[in-house]
Amino acid sequence: MQDNEGFELFTRRSTPIVKDHYIAIHKRGTLSLNRSAVEALGQPEAVQLLFNREKRIIAFRPVEPKAEGAYPLRRQQQSNSWLVAGQAFLKFYEIDHSITRRYTGELRDKMLRISLLQGGAEVTSSRNDEPQQLNLT
Repeated sequence: MQDNEGFELFTRRSTPIVKDHYIAIHKRGTLSLNRSAVEALGQPEAVQLLFNREKRIIAFRPVEPKAEGAYPLRRQQQSNSWLVAGQAFLKFYEIDHSITRRYTGELRDKMLRISLLQGGAEVTSSRNDEPQQLNLT
């Protein structure tokens, strides 16, 4: 809401609208997707995780929860992030998750893709021994 001089009221509920599709690979093996990423996939209940070994690309494909290899998307409480249990996937493909990194995803052929070759932005936490809470909104 603006007043007649063009000032906007900031409220604690004001949050920026993020259009980039962010996916984070957390230190403990959880994968998180922001609202934009989930919406780009069509807000599915579940996804399949795919990996291109040669190009080092992870892809998320929306599927029905009972589909083979389906991982449920769980909404993180009080956040605009969704979680996927990815520890077994990361271990199988020997994908480094010693630190939390955030990647920008690209939607192509109905799959959201991240390239591990792009490096990702390191995400730090002030709590070294606790799971990292990352708000990707």
